[in-house]
Amino acid sequence: MDKPKNVLIIGLTLIGPALWGCGAGERPADTGETADTGDTVTEEGLPEGFELLSGEQFNVEDYKGKVLVLDFWATWCPPCKMEIPDLIEVKNEYSDKGVVIVGITHDEEAETDVPKFARETGMNYVNYTNTDAIDDAYGVTGLPTKVIYDADGNEVFRRTGYMTKEQLVTEIEKYLPPA
Repeated sequence: MDKPKNVLIIGLTLIGPALWGCGAGERPADTGETADTGDTVTEEGLPEGFELLSGEQFNVEDYKGKVLVLDFWATWCPPCKMEIPDLIEVKNEYSDKGVVIVGITHDEEAETDVPKFARETGMNYVNYTNTDAIDDAYGVTGLPTKVIYDADGNEVFRRTGYMTKEQLVTEIEKYLPPA
């Protein structure tokens, strides 16, 4: 193989996952998500709660009245890690406007890996442990995945793969509660 082809292959191997996501099935979930934008609007019921790393329970219902952003991620996922600084900024800029960010980690050793990673990165939002049941309930097929709920508790957006801060803010601002 010639040198330019080798460089291209190596480049795509290293950069591709960062742009598209980690894990299998970076495709639209079976919830009405459109292939071209990744957006979806569903009227499905809210999945039941799951557990915070500290053992506390989480329920989407508890966040009615706020815009809730669920971030399915892992410390071993390059595009997930690339999004963390943007998520920290969004939390800082939008929490007083009724936006809550919740991480749902896919780390197998979440109890040790996530707190260490959170300290190192300055992560300023809570994280919950993931289970197969949560992935099934949310139709998570790859990481990172964002699911946004409006103030009424309706799922209004879903995307698998890397999102810029601007893309996330554009979606959040559509659903901000009245000031």
